[in-house]
Amino acid sequence: MVTVFIDPDKGTLIVDISDTITPEDSKMFLNHPLLHAPKHPPELYILIKSTGGDMAACLSIYKDLERMTASGTRTVGITGTEASSGALLILLGCEKRMASVDTKFRIHAVNITRNIRRLNNEFESTFVKYLKKNKKDIPNMHELELTTLAKEILRSMDSNPVEMQEELESILRKKTILPPEKIKHIMEQKGFVTILSEEALDYQIIHNIY
Repeated sequence: MVTVFIDPDKGTLIVDISDTITPEDSKMFLNHPLLHAPKHPPELYILIKSTGGDMAACLSIYKDLERMTASGTRTVGITGTEASSGALLILLGCEKRMASVDTKFRIHAVNITRNIRRLNNEFESTFVKYLKKNKKDIPNMHELELTTLAKEILRSMDSNPVEMQEELESILRKKTILPPEKIKHIMEQKGFVTILSEEALDYQIIHNIY
């Protein structure tokens, strides 16, 4: 869940990210008037207490934070007891990153099988809706029409899981000093790899412990 508000005492713009992160949360982040209209804010604090959520949504927020930082916004990510999975990606999108001494960072590879099933269901659903709306059936569709429609549906869908996995590895290499063998170990595990605050500081996942 994403909540955007202004601290009444300091006037600081704050984004609170908690619980499970959904595609609706990323849409709200990308379109919130306090974050983007008429221009990016000079400073933004991201408070994270989340175990992650939809990976495509988390990547979308990460990329938006990157764009905000590039445009001059000072982005500060602060996490409490946990910033796991996609929530860690959002933290890595911040220019300055802080965590409590008790924070646990739990990282895992993208669940490719689960995401392929989700994308397949989404593709099939969109395809069926198109056929019903246009009163068409597959035997009567030209090959070019089928190919064009398939490409349009794929473009409208979230990043495929293989691409998301590659992006995750790229972000860990770019934003931290995790050794290549450590990243490889994380990506090969079926479950989570837990990193505590002191180790996260050593790997520059965070810059300060409070």
